[in-house]
Amino acid sequence: FVINHIKMLEISPNVIFCGKVEFDEHYLNISNYIKYRSSRHTRNNLFNLPIEDSSEEVVDFTKIVTMNMSCKKQLLLDNNLFFDDYFLGYGMEDNEFGWRVQKCGISIKQCEARIVHNEICDFDSFCKKIYHVGRDGIPKFRSKHNNAVWTIPFSKFLEPEYPYHENIAIFTSWIIRNIIFNRTALLIKYFLNKTDKLNFIYFRFLYKYVLAYYYIRGAKDRNRQFQSNSETKNSFYINIQ
Repeated sequence: FVINHIKMLEISPNVIFCGKVEFDEHYLNISNYIKYRSSRHTRNNLFNLPIEDSSEEVVDFTKIVTMNMSCKKQLLLDNNLFFDDYFLGYGMEDNEFGWRVQKCGISIKQCEARIVHNEICDFDSFCKKIYHVGRDGIPKFRSKHNNAVWTIPFSKFLEPEYPYHENIAIFTSWIIRNIIFNRTALLIKYFLNKTDKLNFIYFRFLYKYVLAYYYIRGAKDRNRQFQSNSETKNSFYINIQ
């Protein structure tokens, strides 16, 4: 793992490299939730911008993998690239870092270094993460780089203030944000938790429906954003009724 990162940095010292995230095969076989989480880290999802050298692929800032990332220390120092502690709680600090990296003209590319991510939280906790992305992460990202937020695909349909809607897109967005109901989402989440170990019952779109609900709910609660580090105790693990 370490050798792989080092070799890539020796070849391309002015590039930031992201490796691959995998999930233990045992858990993939016994948990639909882990299967869904793994699907979010597939090659097509992460490495989707073609470049001239087909042996490497550019990683978009929306898909940056900071849990498996390497770069030359001097590259960060020379470009003043540090994670922004303005972000409180959970969400978007990785993407904000990636946005600034790209604005500096620095490429983020794939490398073959792999990690196995031992997921410690369940679907309920992941829902809370997405809630805080909508409530805390996105507004802080917008206050720093407003235009960057509108390039994130989900913002077109889930953000109530998306500024570039054409009429049909406005209607589509309104429908999406109004067919995702509290009771329906909670019932689906209950179903997904109960059938988690039944791998023949796997519907990826149901996970997306529930997570969209929690994001929209977070967006509606932006008046409750964290204002200080002391408020972030327990962070996304706090109870959300």
